[in-house]
Order: sequence, then C-alpha cells, then structure tokens
Amino acid sequence: MRTADEIKKIILDKAKTDNRIRAVLLNGSRADQKRPPDVLQDFDIVYIVHQMDSFIADHDWTSIFGEKLIWQMPDEMELFSQKEKLSDSFHYLMLYKDGHRIDLTLFPMEQFETRFTPDSLTVVWLDKDRLFENIEPATDRDYRVQRPTEKEFRDACNEFWWVSTYIAKGLVRQEISYAKAMMEGPVRKMFLKMTEWYIGTKTDFSVSPGLHGKYVRQYLSDDEYTSWLKTYPDAKSKNIWNALFLMTGIFKTFNRHIAEKLHFSYNASEQDNVISYLQEQHEKAEGIIILKGKSIALIPVEEKYLDELLSFSANPVIWEHLPKEIFSPEELLQWYQQTREDEATGKAIPFLIQDIQTLEIMGSTRILDLDTANRKAEIGWTWINPKYFGTKINTEAKLLLLNYAFTVLRLNRIQFRADERNIRSRRAILKLGATFEAVLRNFKQRRDGSVGNAFLYSILSSEWELIEKRLREQLE
Repeated sequence: MRTADEIKKIILDKAKTDNRIRAVLLNGSRADQKRPPDVLQDFDIVYIVHQMDSFIADHDWTSIFGEKLIWQMPDEMELFSQKEKLSDSFHYLMLYKDGHRIDLTLFPMEQFETRFTPDSLTVVWLDKDRLFENIEPATDRDYRVQRPTEKEFRDACNEFWWVSTYIAKGLVRQEISYAKAMMEGPVRKMFLKMTEWYIGTKTDFSVSPGLHGKYVRQYLSDDEYTSWLKTYPDAKSKNIWNALFLMTGIFKTFNRHIAEKLHFSYNASEQDNVISYLQEQHEKAEGIIILKGKSIALIPVEEKYLDELLSFSANPVIWEHLPKEIFSPEELLQWYQQTREDEATGKAIPFLIQDIQTLEIMGSTRILDLDTANRKAEIGWTWINPKYFGTKINTEAKLLLLNYAFTVLRLNRIQFRADERNIRSRRAILKLGATFEAVLRNFKQRRDGSVGNAFLYSILSSEWELIEKRLREQLE
C-alpha cells in the first residue's frame, strides 16, 4: 500500500505540471489536527482550475492517481436530482485497489471570486496565484453543533414522536422493512439531532460529533454510549421494539436536559401520549400481558432486567420465608430460567414490578399453579426490594393480579399460602380481604431443616367486587 505522503506527491505533481490547475486544497478529516490519521481517511481534494470542460471531456486523466477499484462521478448520474448536484463544480469519487480513496472536486477559476467559499477545514497544499494568502488555520468550526432555536428544538421533538408511531404501525403489521426504514430514516435523524444538541449543551457547542454521530463516543459517558448503540437493532420484531423503547427513553432524557439548559419548553403531554400509544401497540403486537396501575406496572420477566434485580436480591430479609435464596448471578439466572420454563408450560404467569414513573424494577410476583380446567390459581412467589416494605406497592401489585385473574382469566378462586412464621405476609393477605381457610400441617420443608405449617387463604370471584372496591380505597 502506498503511503499518505506518496499519495500527496502524486496529487501535487499533477497540479504542478498542469498549468490549468491553479491551487490545491485539502479538506475533511485529514485537515483536522484533532483527528488521528488512519489509512481509511479520504483525501478530500479541491483543484481550482481553468478550462474545467477540458478535464471532464475525457476522464481517463484520473488514472494517474492509481488503479481504481471503483469510482463514481455523481454529477453525471441520473440517480441524483439537479438540486443535489453542485453546478459550479465537478466531483470524482475514487477508491483505489491499494485501499486509498480520493474525493476530488474540480472548481472553475472563473467562478472563484463570486462563488467559492473555503471550508473551515482547509489546508492549502498549493497556491500558484496567491488566492489563499489570508486563509485562517484549519478548524472544525463549520462542523460544530449549532445551538438550536426553541422552535427548531420543539419541531425536532414533534417530528421524532410523530414518526415513531409509524414504526409501531409497521411492526404491528409485520412490515419489518417499513418499520426499519422509519426508524433509520426520519426517527434516527431527529434522534441524532437531539444527541448532538445534548452534547452541545455539555461542551458549550464547541465540538463536532461527526457525520452520523461517528464521534459521539468521545462526548457521552460509557453507560450513555452503550445504551445509545443498543438503539441500532437487527430485523427481529422484538429487538426493534426494544430498541424503539430504549431510543424513546434516551430521547426523553436528552430533550429534558436540553430544555433545562437552554430554558426551552416542549410538549411533554405529546411525548407521554406517544409513549403510551407505543406501549399499547407493542402489547397488541406481541401478545404481551402488562398490567398497569396508578404507580406500578406488572411487566413480563425479561433477561435484560436481571442486573437490576441482582442489585437488591442479596438482602437476606427478602428470602426469610421463601422457598429459595437468590444471592448470586448464577442463582438469579437459574430462577429466571425456571420462571421462563414455568411460563412456557402454562404453570405460571410471572411478572416484574416496575415503577411507572422511574421505570425502576422493584421486585417480582406471579400467578402460579394455574388450573384453567377448574378455574383456579394461586398468587405468590412475591419478592420486593426491602426499601419498599411497608409501602402500598405489594397491595397494588395484588390488586392488579387479582383483577386480571377474575376479570380476564375468569377464574373462580385465588388462593394464598404463607408460612406460619411469616406474620407480615399473613397480615398482608388478610388485609387484602382474603378468607382464612385452614392450616396445612407439615406442608413445607424449610431451608433450615425444620418442617413448617402453612396458612391457607382464598378469595372467590363472587367476593371480588366488594374486595376490589376496598383495595382501591386503601390505595387512594
């Protein structure tokens, strides 16, 4: 492979020996001292020329730069509209077999005084007529993030949320290519714009994130960048949904930060309306069961939440009366795999408990021992972050489960069991309105080796209307 200096020499030798070429400029990343050089950087070259028509009458002269692998002359292509073509100049895009690429622009000397504006990233390689005596040192000034107006900011928010609904439409219809086009087209464009403005507010609008965000890694935290990358999904419907919700969450965080820093306002209700709409469409499309209350939602158990569960599962107070302990990542993974197996076989309908506002995972609960033939089930295997002990979280979770069991599954009976030592759970079950039925003697083998009795309670469908009313009053 030729060196960069060898390529430069070829470019300059042609200019020095051809009287039609009056100046040679280097633009782009090779002119930016902030960017470390690499072999994949293009040579963005401008020749200021007389008699431009003589150059483009026969393109074979470009062979002096090397043996081409592929090349393109966009000004002669019918794929591009006249608006996309720069009538003052002519462009050669050339990739050579040794891996070097030259993007060469010919600009007519006759238009120089009236039509030429040098790029801020310009290094003068040759100037036969002293055209660029007063040019400033190369900087990325023209490529830095520009501070938005408030209207521009609000319009970007509206465009992002509006077109996000198109992604949902495509996914619901299983039109994956359409959904991907909307995500990677107009939605991605606004997402990148908001990312750039977010970076701008943190850097006083003094840096360039690069084309398509190629430099954003330098300006986001490791966690931000990791999440940001996860918004690029494959073609699986589930992964597109996950990326969409991740993207909306990041966008919401970024636009709130920008609004605070620049003292802008934005339509928060529009944002929340679209998020709710997307969630509803997701549930319909994927057949997902999500039970929503006032402060919490019961959502499916997914592997992506395991780290959050592990952050509080090591507290031994959680497991005092439960069948097993979950302290390690291995134990949590085993719990997750068994949970998914029970769900797949129809034995259980498991949920995670999530804060509606913060999206924090607060614990887990489930409907288990589901017997649709006899229209009965049990509610249990509930474990919650101890910081929420004594709050209304458990009551609201049970309300959502009971309502689903009686009004959607049309069950006749829901039962609860509690170890005789678990006074807190026994009181909580009675507070729900359940009826004590029996003591199940020697019902369970405890982890400490002892054999324990279990207290059995139940709620019947005929009792639910009155119990539901009381539970909702407790939550007011």
